[in-house]
Amino acid sequence: MKQFLLWGATLALVSLPDLCVAQTGAAYRVVGNSIRVTRASEWNNWIFQNDLVSSLNVPLSEADVVRVETDGMRPVLFQREINVAPTAGDFSYTDVVRAGGDTTFGSATVKSNDRLASNVIDDDLSTYWEPDTPTNFSSRLRDPGDFHIDGLRNWELEVDLGRLVFADSVTIIFPAGQFEDEFLGEPVKSMALFASMGERFPFPLGNNLRFSLVGQRSTGFGLGEAAQQAAGLVPTPGTDGRYVQMNFPLEPLDRADWDLDGLADITGGFIQYVRVKIIDSDLWRDAYLGAGDEGLVAYEALAAEQRGALVYQRRTAGGLLVELQADDDFSAEERYETLPEGKRGPILYYVKEVPRISEVKVWARGNNYAYRPERRAGASFEHGGLGAPQLATDGVYDTEWAANTWSPVYVKGTAWYDLGATFWVDNISVVNKKINQSHLGAFLGPEIRVADGTLLKPLNMDTPADFTQLEEALSWDNVISEGHIDNHTPVVRVFQEDFPMRKIRFLQLRDIDITGLRSGRYGSLATLAEIQLYGEGYPTSVWAYSPPISLTDAQGNFIRKTLPRIAWNGDAIIRDTDPITGELVERIESLDLHPDVRLQIQTRTSDQTDSLFTYFQVVEASGDRQEVPKDIYDATELEWLAWGIWQTLPTSQRHESRTDDDGDGLIDEDPIDLIDNDEDGRIDEDGKKLRRAPRLTTAIDGELAFIGWSEWSESYLPTRGLNHATVTSPNPRKFIQVRINISSENPRKTARIRSLRIDLAPPLALELAGELALLNEQGVTRGLIDLDVLPEDYSPPRDIDPLQAQRFSYFTRASAPDPTVPDGFNEILVVTPLAASLTGVRIGQVRVAEEASPLDPTQMLTSAVTTRFDRAFAAGVDGVLRDTDGVALTRVATQTPDSIWVRFPFSLNDNASSRSHALIEVQFESQNFREGIEVASFVRSTNSEEGVFQRVDADTEDATELVDSSTARVSLATLGGSLLQGVVMQPVFTPNGDGINDELSVQFTLLKVLEERPMEVMFYDLSGRLVGEGKNASVTETGTGKVGEQLFTWDGRDLGGNVVAPGIYLVRIKVEADDKDNLSTRLVHVAY
Repeated sequence: MKQFLLWGATLALVSLPDLCVAQTGAAYRVVGNSIRVTRASEWNNWIFQNDLVSSLNVPLSEADVVRVETDGMRPVLFQREINVAPTAGDFSYTDVVRAGGDTTFGSATVKSNDRLASNVIDDDLSTYWEPDTPTNFSSRLRDPGDFHIDGLRNWELEVDLGRLVFADSVTIIFPAGQFEDEFLGEPVKSMALFASMGERFPFPLGNNLRFSLVGQRSTGFGLGEAAQQAAGLVPTPGTDGRYVQMNFPLEPLDRADWDLDGLADITGGFIQYVRVKIIDSDLWRDAYLGAGDEGLVAYEALAAEQRGALVYQRRTAGGLLVELQADDDFSAEERYETLPEGKRGPILYYVKEVPRISEVKVWARGNNYAYRPERRAGASFEHGGLGAPQLATDGVYDTEWAANTWSPVYVKGTAWYDLGATFWVDNISVVNKKINQSHLGAFLGPEIRVADGTLLKPLNMDTPADFTQLEEALSWDNVISEGHIDNHTPVVRVFQEDFPMRKIRFLQLRDIDITGLRSGRYGSLATLAEIQLYGEGYPTSVWAYSPPISLTDAQGNFIRKTLPRIAWNGDAIIRDTDPITGELVERIESLDLHPDVRLQIQTRTSDQTDSLFTYFQVVEASGDRQEVPKDIYDATELEWLAWGIWQTLPTSQRHESRTDDDGDGLIDEDPIDLIDNDEDGRIDEDGKKLRRAPRLTTAIDGELAFIGWSEWSESYLPTRGLNHATVTSPNPRKFIQVRINISSENPRKTARIRSLRIDLAPPLALELAGELALLNEQGVTRGLIDLDVLPEDYSPPRDIDPLQAQRFSYFTRASAPDPTVPDGFNEILVVTPLAASLTGVRIGQVRVAEEASPLDPTQMLTSAVTTRFDRAFAAGVDGVLRDTDGVALTRVATQTPDSIWVRFPFSLNDNASSRSHALIEVQFESQNFREGIEVASFVRSTNSEEGVFQRVDADTEDATELVDSSTARVSLATLGGSLLQGVVMQPVFTPNGDGINDELSVQFTLLKVLEERPMEVMFYDLSGRLVGEGKNASVTETGTGKVGEQLFTWDGRDLGGNVVAPGIYLVRIKVEADDKDNLSTRLVHVAY
């Protein structure tokens, strides 16, 4: 029986190409007239998205850089100098050395009493490990456990950290014996500590680990305080003497000597495994208590676990005392009881040793930022070469990235790493795997370049294979110090680079042969086992995306609602030190108090979906599936169609192979395929005989893909001090998506978002279309009150001169309102990039027609056919806009001059119909400096809640046939190719302090850039020496500025604060751009 996959009922909701993680569970709730995200379970169903590589994302619940709590979502604090042992069980790896490739989790194990092994890494001093010990001295013969001299070999504890870490030391903590009225246990007598990175033994292919001795010590416990201190056994801080500890500093377990002085250049070392071997014990006879009744009293006063050996003695004829030994038949006690009273010597009583280990602490440099960046939507990629750079960040020493020696001639030997987030880093630690090949796996010359992710030019990266774009798109710094450039002679395999704290997200790794002799050669391999990054602080930037939010009713039907407002609640989180306890704490404060912390929220919307399919052939007997191209899938489907038809045919109509069934002289020319192959007017009348059903069946998997997304909105800013704003993404739409960015310029600060709400409202107009036009000279000459306009009055907003103010018309086409708001809207708001001056308004109607969308035939597009204006509102001498009947419009005050808000005394679209829409033309004068900037428009009803607007859709819309622009974005004319235009500066100034011409002003216009760009105005003497620097209040602390008019000033003082000498100075204006710096040079005379 052929199986059919009912894919239509099981489509996974994903967003492609940007998101490819299916979401299960609710990531939001629709409550009343709003979409809300307030619960931890909802935030956990969001997506942690790589903001630069569209295909990289993970569920937010799995990302290790954010944490979801009951009070919201926030970045995780990464710390330095941490004990990594308690988290060993959170890490797993493929153990090919000792477990044959099985997945192994970090843990603690011991040969004796393994059930207590985990107590030494539980971060709880009150729990402990002790060897398997009989319950008392008399039971040792029948149940000896490991508490005997031969069992001492099993007193061996091993901690597997689950990943390779760079650690400074290992601390072993013991109970300190008797504390007040409680016996806690005591330190071991003597032990040896070993460590391993995971190197194979025997080298290089053995299936055991090579452990190196870190230290062997006696604790000196019980020998007095001086002996303990001499042995390094000291009280554990914060325990009031209840516990004592011994610290073992670590050293590199492989070559780390750059200067060849015989000593490692660094302290600490890479380790994954720690082994504690207890090598001495007094067992049952730790201390002598006494003999006879006096000894018995002291013995019985001991805690049960301290009661040690009982030594039974026989008195000889000569009065000597001989210890009785147990034999195969009787214990020493039993033999003692059989002696005559006179031959019984006194019983000796001993204190038993109670060796316990409370905790094994491994002090790592901190959280390793480079560990498996895939967990936070990071990735790695090698450009050419052997292609496994991820093995250098998997936390396993035995796996490696094999780096070919790099050459600019060949495409190989470069590894790229995206950490998935930007971190504060001050240390990079590297270990190369020792191999049985030439150069033993070390770099000939390591090159590690880092970048924080700030883009110098736009990127379009879909997969990690696009990382090669990063070469020119980022600003790279090589962090390798001068003494580590040449590794030919030292052959160092373990090294570190320390530097001042800086932001790092991307790494670029190469092996450079400075001699050039091995550059580009295969076989000259550096085997990088691990690269690790350490620092401290909150990630500087993290991104969280909602899954696409569907606007549906209770029955799952799409509803058309506007999105008038988005609101949120968030806080700043500040890491601080408690002034009383000295402990690290986190304070929650208002974001307004911390401008260096930003919580940015953006939206985008869509009305379209598509279906993406994956096709399979299936072996029906086994169910095995193989993905195949669609043509092969279709061919298999056709075979099943033919077989189904064949089964229904009567015997007289069934074909015979190699037979002319239809008598036309041709053989088997028209098989069953529902096509008239021989063009005789009949179908499927002459084919081969079908003897059996096809051997393979088919399957198809379908995914619902969201397409047609709008651009991400600008980040929403609080309105009048409240955390809400008007949604600027096109709406109403069927789908909306939200993304949140939490960023900070301070490693000790971050933010959290507690809740998110998007209001829903019935549309003031079921359709709103906007279109921007440039008013031509003919349109200006015609005048506003002339209603007989022509297409020649307007042109698309292209090739706009940014240095001159222009006359624009913004057309808004509005359909009828939702039936629940029959009055529609009577206010319109136009938001321009810069200050705008309203010059007039026309209103009328436009006849419309509908046609199917070429992208989605189920979607109908509206086009404007004929425009007719009825009224015009022009400014009178008092500045008020009135029509010819004296009806006045109200100008609503706005906070900024870049907004035009007009209120009409009547509804603008209450009489609109399906064939005729309302049309509003707002004419204004403004200037534009930035390429592609959008003029936005919104409508509102005076009767609606304050601040609730509906956005006018201007993406590829047709508002009127008068202009064919289909946009509300401005395209600027090219002016000499430079971003710097309109430089104005007086040629002479006199900084003599008389208040006249004391300051030089340098004005210019910055055009077209989309983001803030580094800019500066510097002053040089004629020898080229820098003498002064211009100041600009609008430029940020990092020296970046936005598009628009710029003003720099210079007070004539040099960098030391002294007035410069009179003379001629060179003025250099510089703006950094994607491709090259834009420069402008002028001369200025300083006179007195």
